[in-house]
Amino acid sequence: MSKFKNANLSLISLCNECPNYNSMDCSKSKCLVGFAKDILQISEETSERSIKNGLSMIPIYDLKPYNKELIANSIAEVCKLCSECRKNHYEECILSLVRRSLEAAVFSEDVLFEGSILMYLVEVSKQNPELALIMKNKYMKIV
Repeated sequence: MSKFKNANLSLISLCNECPNYNSMDCSKSKCLVGFAKDILQISEETSERSIKNGLSMIPIYDLKPYNKELIANSIAEVCKLCSECRKNHYEECILSLVRRSLEAAVFSEDVLFEGSILMYLVEVSKQNPELALIMKNKYMKIV
């Protein structure tokens, strides 16, 4: 079973809401969710834990409207994987890149993440208390 199964399912839920999904207009390289799905797949297939210069690859110009609750749920799934990792946090790890890509869909500024889920939720609540609560509730259900 894929270690990223739940995160992938969460991302697929986001794709299913997109009118471009599975059409000629679907461009994963220009889509925040498509990027996240692709790097999880790359990691699954190659066991790569990071992507050099990965932050610069996030398609921050994707301005599609995303379902904020589904984004929050997806971020919570990634946070669960982060908490299970037990490695030192670094910004270009696969999970951090997925989280940052999803954050770009709903936050106007980067959210500080230093490896602690609790402190991360505090930072999220500074930008959007409602999303922080959704993330916290989802995270607590899956850990």
